[in-house]
Amino acid sequence: MTVVGKATTKNQRAKFLEQNRNANGGVLRSDGDGRVLSEPQKSVKGQKANMNQAGVDHMTLKSKGGTNNNSNLQVLSKEENLKKKETMLDFNTAVLCTKGIALREDSILFVFHYEEDGIWEFKGSSSDNTDYCVLSLEEIIDIDQSILSILSMDKGFFAYRNSIIDKWVISPIQEID
Repeated sequence: MTVVGKATTKNQRAKFLEQNRNANGGVLRSDGDGRVLSEPQKSVKGQKANMNQAGVDHMTLKSKGGTNNNSNLQVLSKEENLKKKETMLDFNTAVLCTKGIALREDSILFVFHYEEDGIWEFKGSSSDNTDYCVLSLEEIIDIDQSILSILSMDKGFFAYRNSIIDKWVISPIQEID
């Protein structure tokens, strides 16, 4: 089954992981470094993720034209998946942020990844969101490392949270007429 632009389904991921188990004597094994992986677990707020748990990963990102066809999928550990994302990012990328964030006077609560130009924008809770600075992606991550968890967000989406202790929620950017 080939689906472009949509996430893999729970059923598709389960079948793909089962194929991996069958090919590896009943255990999940990374298609990357070959290590034995633990079963995927649903994330629990406040608990550190098991970095050795299996996950289904797109070899070619959907945002780069990759599909959900099994030939474009692989089983990786959560750790490998995060490292893969980190190596695909250019940490020197220029991003926009409010002055309050750049000065570390405000927390990052809104992150926009614009479809038109791929620009990243970081906003806080301050009512003065009109004074902007240009920083590198690396500088933003230094301000708030939780940003690493949302950097795989496709263009045309934004992430938000109510406070720095809340989980990020990702949604499509909606045009306002």
